[in-house]
Amino acid sequence: SGAVIDRFRGALSLQVPPGSVKSVMEDRSIRPNIVPIAEVVPGVVCLRAKVFQEYEGTSDRILQNGLLGDETGTIRFVIWNDEDVSQLVPDMVYGIYYASVNEFNNRLSVSLNGATIVPDENATIHVKPPSEEVKGAMVHLSPGSGLIKRCPVEGCGRVLSRQNYCPVHEIQPNYVYDLRIKGWLDDGQNTYDTIISREGVEELTGLNLTTAQEMAENNPLGLDTVFYHVNELVLGRYLVCRGKTFDNRLFANHCEFRKFDPGMHAELVNRAEGEAHE
Repeated sequence: SGAVIDRFRGALSLQVPPGSVKSVMEDRSIRPNIVPIAEVVPGVVCLRAKVFQEYEGTSDRILQNGLLGDETGTIRFVIWNDEDVSQLVPDMVYGIYYASVNEFNNRLSVSLNGATIVPDENATIHVKPPSEEVKGAMVHLSPGSGLIKRCPVEGCGRVLSRQNYCPVHEIQPNYVYDLRIKGWLDDGQNTYDTIISREGVEELTGLNLTTAQEMAENNPLGLDTVFYHVNELVLGRYLVCRGKTFDNRLFANHCEFRKFDPGMHAELVNRAEGEAHE
């Protein structure tokens, strides 16, 4: 009794000032309240979620980051480099207890450092995929698009260099192939640093992983053959991509070419002519 409840950025905190009365109650087990991801707010949270997607690291301070998902949606997670932490396994379901949720630029992010994390190896979750949609022109394809090699070490999956080098696990001769597109998608107002997953590449280009491997293995240019093929199909085209955006980064799982709309074209021409007369 005599404690103070405060709220900061939507999260409740408990302050126990000097003079407050504390007493020990009988020992009772406290059952964590699992919160659906769609209902997460800043503060401390318990989740049951699947590692839905991993992002490539952009800082040495970050051990792993990506998306957690459940039947209601997805949320970004981050694990900061620390001696007492380890990476989560992609597609594994975890019980996550007492993790910290913060909000930045109207985006929620859950930090797993300090949380209790329990894997559930026999569980499955059908994740509700991200539903954000971006329409724009693919104005640049970056190196590392097309057919790539990933580190086979469990829980890693980083993209290897041309020498099959992983920045964490060094040379990996038994690499795993994958498909992706990295580039810039411009919607006329913002330019998104975009990564399109294998599913999105296959959906967009009709090129599957087996065909891409055959192209690379039967051509002197190797992996560059697939890059040039994808570049010719996608660069300069207008796309509709669905996925998750974060700080002008777009992680898309589904993409299609934007179809020509004669009505929209006529509207734009009329608007341009009207502005010219003014």
